[in-house]
Amino acid sequence: MLDPNCYFNTGRKAVSIATIVDWAPYYASLGKAHLIPEKLAEMVRTSKAAYVMIEPMGNKIQADLAREAVGELQQDSPGQLEEVWHDDSEEATIYLVREVKSVEGTPLSFR
Repeated sequence: MLDPNCYFNTGRKAVSIATIVDWAPYYASLGKAHLIPEKLAEMVRTSKAAYVMIEPMGNKIQADLAREAVGELQQDSPGQLEEVWHDDSEEATIYLVREVKSVEGTPLSFR
């Protein structure tokens, strides 16, 4: 799940949201790709991430899916991810990981 582009550009380990997106519906005639909040929470827990960054980096679809998943995660369990930086011109947002739970409320990680 490590994202070599982010590591190359920043010198920091990072995970790629693209690795957990379900692309099957995107390529079928059934609908669009999707990312469920549980998968995002699992990725953050497994990687022990301190921050989550969303930016298009060449694929706006993935960034939009990530924004939707973060929004759902924040609705279901407020305070898990705190927005600490946003840039409209680059459509980028960075969230500080406070505590990540599954949508059902089971604790996955504490910061």
